[in-house]
Amino acid sequence: MRQPALLIFIDSLPYGFLEQMPFLSEFHRRCKLRPGLGYSINVYPMILGGYTPDEIGYYGLWRYDPTSSPLKSYRFVFTALRLLRHSYLIDRTFRRFILARRGLYTEYIPYDLLADFRREPYTLYGNRFPRPTILSEPNGLKSIMPTAPVGTGRDHDVLKRTLAAIDTCSRLFIFLPELDGIAHRHGLDSEAYLTKLRELDTWLREIVGRFEARYSRGHVLIFSDHGMAPVTGAVELKLRENLGSPREKRYSYFLDSTMLRLWCLHQDVLREAYSFLSAQKQGHVLSEKGRQRFGVTNRQWGDVIYLLNEGLMFLPSFFGRGLAKAMHGYDPNLASQKGIILYKGPSALPSRDELSAIELHHVIKEILG
Repeated sequence: MRQPALLIFIDSLPYGFLEQMPFLSEFHRRCKLRPGLGYSINVYPMILGGYTPDEIGYYGLWRYDPTSSPLKSYRFVFTALRLLRHSYLIDRTFRRFILARRGLYTEYIPYDLLADFRREPYTLYGNRFPRPTILSEPNGLKSIMPTAPVGTGRDHDVLKRTLAAIDTCSRLFIFLPELDGIAHRHGLDSEAYLTKLRELDTWLREIVGRFEARYSRGHVLIFSDHGMAPVTGAVELKLRENLGSPREKRYSYFLDSTMLRLWCLHQDVLREAYSFLSAQKQGHVLSEKGRQRFGVTNRQWGDVIYLLNEGLMFLPSFFGRGLAKAMHGYDPNLASQKGIILYKGPSALPSRDELSAIELHHVIKEILG
């Protein structure tokens, strides 16, 4: 017989902030969550399906795919539009009100690189992943996802619907997304962030209390996908100035907030890029052993992956032209990047200080049976 289970996924709750939350601090069976290398789009399938990027088949929100990018037919138009880069207001208006209305969501990727990439369709919402996860398997788990628009109390909406569902459904998965955005916008030491922690703690006390009163032998597992670090500085990586034009030198690149991925069509450019990046002190090139450890060996994810040091952000990046107050996506072994794993119930967490995202998946599978 399947046992009742309440799985609560909080986006971006750092382990170091548990002491700010009296109720969650009462969980004696706890450990740190060590995320994978990258961002939530890849940590989600690690936790929910047990897949590394090599196994799930994508890495990051944008894939390097110049042969089948839906934007490749616009290549010459985008090259001409590169003139807009000199005016932030005109560029932003063009992307939001002309390209986006035609279904072309381009972030802030330079126009001369847009035709090299396509946006991945995978998301936690609707369980749109290319391989099975706990949300698609026949395990009796009901998922409660945010449906309210961003900025309208999405967590509160999820928690109200959860309270209504507990009496009729003994197996629940709920996702609370708002803390991540508050950390990015306001910072970890802001009143907005600390208020959100207290609010979540109060709500979770009510949810878990209702669940335990209804199902005395149930499992309660609360976890997050990563931590956060304060942003302390910006890095402007002068790649074009040092390597030359991507079109002329036959390379392409993608600047996430904390990571550079670079593809080279010629070995001499690859050597030049590696030499240039290895000399930069604001980060490091991921070694082959590191790529194997994090499951990002496929060269589709980049011939070179360069990761910034803790607290730094690329400015500008392909996702914006301003600094966040806090960021994740750094080396997963850093204390600031650790998420949480909290458990109450008839089973036992492995007696370790931390578990990887994929090891957490195995814990979830054991709970669900």
